[in-house]
Amino acid sequence: MLLIRFPVSAQQDMQTIWQLAYWESYDTACTIIMDEDRTPNNDEIQRACGDVLYQAWLTTPVCNRHYGQDPSAVSCTGLFLRRVGQKPKEDPISTNLIDYQAQNLRQIRFDVSNVNCQPGQLCDQKPEILLIAHGPDNNDSIISSVHIRIGTYEAACNGNACQMRLPATDSAGVWFEYWAMDSGANQSDHFWLKFRAVPAQNSSSAYFYDVIGDAFPDSAYYGSDVWYAFPSLSQETPAVLEKVPTVDYLVTKHKLQLLGAKLIRTGKVDASFCDNYGLNLDGTPNGCGEQVTAKMVFDMQNQYDELIYNYSAKQKVPPRIVKGLIAQESQFWPYSETPFEYGLGMLTEGGADMLLRWNAPYFLNVCMNTYPHDQEKCMGGFSNLDESEQIVLRGVVISKVGSDEEIEVLAAAIRGSVYQVNQIVTNVMGDSPAAVSTYEDMWKFTVANYYSGSGCLYNAMNQVAAYSQPITWENVRRFLTGKCELANLYVDRVYELGN
Repeated sequence: MLLIRFPVSAQQDMQTIWQLAYWESYDTACTIIMDEDRTPNNDEIQRACGDVLYQAWLTTPVCNRHYGQDPSAVSCTGLFLRRVGQKPKEDPISTNLIDYQAQNLRQIRFDVSNVNCQPGQLCDQKPEILLIAHGPDNNDSIISSVHIRIGTYEAACNGNACQMRLPATDSAGVWFEYWAMDSGANQSDHFWLKFRAVPAQNSSSAYFYDVIGDAFPDSAYYGSDVWYAFPSLSQETPAVLEKVPTVDYLVTKHKLQLLGAKLIRTGKVDASFCDNYGLNLDGTPNGCGEQVTAKMVFDMQNQYDELIYNYSAKQKVPPRIVKGLIAQESQFWPYSETPFEYGLGMLTEGGADMLLRWNAPYFLNVCMNTYPHDQEKCMGGFSNLDESEQIVLRGVVISKVGSDEEIEVLAAAIRGSVYQVNQIVTNVMGDSPAAVSTYEDMWKFTVANYYSGSGCLYNAMNQVAAYSQPITWENVRRFLTGKCELANLYVDRVYELGN
């Protein structure tokens, strides 16, 4: 479909549509329709929008975020004035009809698809995407046009569909905003995705294409739907972060000496014919002990692979990170010998608390199943529950240890850490993770945060920022001191054991 712009020159039979909109959501506050193609003056805005909105607009502080930029990137409040486009002059429409159309537009959904290139691949041409807007009950006739915005570039397609060839970008990518309008200049919700189309070296037509957004839930890299950061193109993505096509790719063959020693000590493997019953003086298996425990060590470290594969996909975290974390925490021995640490992932009450505070979908599921007759209390989030109710929900999570759901608990806790680290970086740097860090480092922060807690990570990042150094894992790990320093070895081991 041909991509066209609304005409911008003033015409006798055209009206120009302006709107006051809220910075926080980009929702429309009021609409100003002009018979001339010019910016409305203060009196015209006041007449169209009323005194309250007009005063709110006048007193809005200056915002350094350009319109169309991700609302989470820079915090802005108040109202701004935007030019929507032009439409033909029409006979007056009744207020009831306008309200009805606006309500319908709020229910519009988009089907977004890749036309000629799949994300995560090298394309032999610039990628194209197709946007199709659908009204409620498939009533697409209310949609007059589909609009897009990339940076300062704006365009529109007549009707409910729009196909666009994406421009070349750098490796960080750019934001793509899209929405629909009806003939009365009412706008649907605005939607965003982030893409990159990076020209390949030594080629005049090939592009590396990636996309992040709700429209492409299966295309995003683990965690990128939270951080909106793409993996590096200049270096290979660590294997522990890669997507695995089947569960067979999770098979590992680590020796896991702690597990072997426990198998011998508990009599699950007979090593009585080995020297010193198969154990060295330091308690690790000797050569004979390793041989007799090898098969059971292999079986135990791979017995949860299918659960890890499925629950990691559900929670959108790397399955090899989940497996590496279990290998580091317990070496797949399911019985904890440490007070207040439970199961394969050595889950603590603090870990359960972090999970419920930061992984909202998992919290809602647990809360609503726990309080089926009073689900309204769950809608305010874990932090707004009474302390006694929080204790109950932490207990529910910990009670899953020992069942198949334990693996989901661990995957969900890692997902919670993804969200928490996103907030930590944003708080420390005052900017989004994609702007100040890398995809690869964000995952190391996430693993460290799971182990040592947010206090360790926050303090280390604050010191890095105080020295005006980049927020990289190598910089941050140097400021992890005391007990927090143990996170360094922990991250290294999780990555090593996850492969």
